[in-house]
Amino acid sequence: MTPQVIPIDDIAPSALNPPERLNPADPDLQALGESVRAYGVREPPTVYRDTKAGTFRLLSGHRRWHCAKACGHKELLCLVTEPPPGPGEE
Repeated sequence: MTPQVIPIDDIAPSALNPPERLNPADPDLQALGESVRAYGVREPPTVYRDTKAGTFRLLSGHRRWHCAKACGHKELLCLVTEPPPGPGEE
């Protein structure tokens, strides 16, 4: 995995873990948001380059990405990895 600073608007959630599943009223998500606001994102999310969409897709760190975006961060340090295997490639 390669660390890379990526514009936050170039990062898209995974279809398997859509942001609609995040509940803003969740006390744990609120606490994470306060931590991100105070200290930044301390553990980089993992993404891969989606060449078809021209974006990066989240593999892990959906809650951290969501909180960073909500806090107004413009960029996010991420770990870039290879795309997951497609159907029949496992």
